[in-house]
Amino acid sequence: MKYFLPAIFIFMNVVCYSQITVSGFIEDKNTHERLPGVNVYDINSLQGTVSNSYGFYSISLKEDTARIIFSMVGYQQQINKIHSGKKEINLNVELESGIELAEVVVTHKQKTFNNTEMSVLKIPAKQLLQIPALMGEADVMRAFQLMPGVQGGKEGTSGIYVRGGSPDQNLMLLDDIPLYYVNHIGGYVSVFNPDVIKDIKLYKGGYPARYGGRLSSIMDIRMKEGNMNEVTGNVSVGIISSKFSIEGPIKKDKTSFIFSIRRSLFDVFTRGYQKLILNDNTSAGYTLYDMNAKINHIFNAKNRLYFSTYFGRDRILIKQKDFNTRDDYPYNFKSKNDINWGNYSTSFRWNHIYSSKLFSNFTIGYTNFFYRSFSDIDNIEKQTGHTVGTLSNHFSSAINDFFAKADFDLYKNNQQIKFGGGITKHRFTPTMNNIYQVGTNASNIDTTFGSQKNMPTELFLYAEDEFTLTENLLLNVGLHFTSLTEKNHTFYSLQPRITGNYVVAKNYSIKSSFSRMMQPFHLLSNNDAGLPTDLWVPATKEVPPQKSSQIALGIAGEINHKYPVEWSIEAFYKKMNNLIEFEDGASFVSGIADWKKKIVRNGSGTIYGSEFLLQKKEGATTGWISYTLSKNMRQFDELNSGNPFPYKYDRRHDFSVFMSHKFNEKYQLSASWVFATGNAVTLPANKYNLYVMGWEHRDGGNIEYLYDEVHIYNERNNYRTPSYHKLDISLDISEKKREGLRIYTLGLYNAYNRLNTYYLYFDNDKAGNKKLYSFSLFPVMPSVSYRYYF
Repeated sequence: MKYFLPAIFIFMNVVCYSQITVSGFIEDKNTHERLPGVNVYDINSLQGTVSNSYGFYSISLKEDTARIIFSMVGYQQQINKIHSGKKEINLNVELESGIELAEVVVTHKQKTFNNTEMSVLKIPAKQLLQIPALMGEADVMRAFQLMPGVQGGKEGTSGIYVRGGSPDQNLMLLDDIPLYYVNHIGGYVSVFNPDVIKDIKLYKGGYPARYGGRLSSIMDIRMKEGNMNEVTGNVSVGIISSKFSIEGPIKKDKTSFIFSIRRSLFDVFTRGYQKLILNDNTSAGYTLYDMNAKINHIFNAKNRLYFSTYFGRDRILIKQKDFNTRDDYPYNFKSKNDINWGNYSTSFRWNHIYSSKLFSNFTIGYTNFFYRSFSDIDNIEKQTGHTVGTLSNHFSSAINDFFAKADFDLYKNNQQIKFGGGITKHRFTPTMNNIYQVGTNASNIDTTFGSQKNMPTELFLYAEDEFTLTENLLLNVGLHFTSLTEKNHTFYSLQPRITGNYVVAKNYSIKSSFSRMMQPFHLLSNNDAGLPTDLWVPATKEVPPQKSSQIALGIAGEINHKYPVEWSIEAFYKKMNNLIEFEDGASFVSGIADWKKKIVRNGSGTIYGSEFLLQKKEGATTGWISYTLSKNMRQFDELNSGNPFPYKYDRRHDFSVFMSHKFNEKYQLSASWVFATGNAVTLPANKYNLYVMGWEHRDGGNIEYLYDEVHIYNERNNYRTPSYHKLDISLDISEKKREGLRIYTLGLYNAYNRLNTYYLYFDNDKAGNKKLYSFSLFPVMPSVSYRYYF
């Protein structure tokens, strides 16, 4: 490490030729929301930078005369002329939303030369609501499934598999708070409410050194800060959920807030139906809800405080009464099954500016994921109505994290240096079962068993430097250090990161990256939908952390147009080690053994492929075309005779198209089409009949014997389901009123009724022969939703 750190900053000690430094914040003119990712570019000196996550920028110029362009997708471009003898100039900029009113002719280096980002996907927040969705419910995760290198799981689910990784290998950040489980309804809706999102990025590779803790992707979501000028909001009603959001100033230009809540209406719609069909003896309901809230306060020009919180929950409740009509049996029964899971997170963040060249952010926070299942059966005496016995089975698992971190941005001679660190105290409770029985006619039982709690401590430090090496070559070099201490054993990991951007010619450049990552915990998954019964477990001495290395090479450019079209082609190779899986036939409910005794370990993964993206972000017609060609293999010594096998979501081809066209102020039509290779599944290679002892049927002099069919498996994931494809369409109808804006959305999911395979099963046909059948879950499904903005 003592040799590597000086190498990172070898180019920092350059001679300072800068005469002036221009710095400040960039905000939305109407709401005063600070804007991340704004391109800042000086036409005269050809120097450029990008505003950070909090809208702060700093640029050093060699001359005291400059023409600085501020540009961002969805905002009008702005030019500020600088002519001053001062060495430091504070320039706060307000950008007006809308389409550019005039073109500005600048050198090609404005966009391709001022950053090194590679393998990064961005979808404008406003565009999320335009993408056709299942039952009209706009969803962040399903939107990114249409992008190259990102695959979905089962049809309709919102889980993402990035460059061959599994869902646990994705770091999900909401205002710097990590969330462990991000699905509702078993994966069909994510926990992210598009109404509160300001900015979103998905890193597939080329990870900056400031990120760590996962192998496959980083999804960085930033919530809106709240309108500083006026109170605004929206109400929406859909098939899956209804939402309400409001934001505005608490004290104008000083303190603002945003609050949003989303709730499903399943239980409301089904309650009356159940009373008619199931009577009062049985009731069942499902509820989901989310709540997002944020307050930000400006103390002065150099200090700002943010408070963010999120709470979400799913609940399935089933109640039954069983009245026994036998006179000789003195008891009735009553049962209650209550399953609930969710996330709670909160954070405080303090922005402080030390100088025009040094920006800092300090964060403290807490995040919690829980899963609880309660099953109670009461034995009720008929004569008295008293409960005389109870049998209960309670299951729970949880993760609790307390964390603190500090991040610094240093701008020096047109270098952007980021450094910082943090500490997290984890508490893992993988499984806890409690079974007890009380009653007058039975012995009392009170038994608790399950895996032990683990409380590891995670520490990380990082430093990265983005600098210009030659006139056409920009580099980002960094190092991420992680340590995890668990039960007197400490894991250490040094993870180098490097990304380069070489401008070849006008409108295109070559990029490359190398990243090494370490993940200090694992996910034990029992299913494909990503249900909350999946168990998060920490790395231990017996089960070391997961590790990966990834290299990528690509070319990116822009087709000149009034509204430019961006394109990119990338090839990547990723190697993963120390993977785990349940052994054949095991699950978290199989026996009472510790989870470490149910797994196979030391697995590896090899993923490689190429990706193509063509994207238009501005204008009346927007959208993208994406294609991924990849191969995704796994290898465990104890599985598949030690031979490599395709991962269950290994898809050779994945093609997506999304287009949206705004005809006028009233009508906007959107459509998406997807084609993908079928998933890999395991089917038996042969079978034989096994005699069942003691099961004979005599018919006169004949004896018939009972046989069970036994399947023989030779290879894992040896069969492909049929190719997957579907078309989704939506139409937005907008009506401007004096008091606000109304939008009606008509949707058609799976428009041509493609019966895609959800799962395969064997059954007998009419002739009694065993055949393989496909079960499809989603036929053509119309939807309607309503939004009102005030």
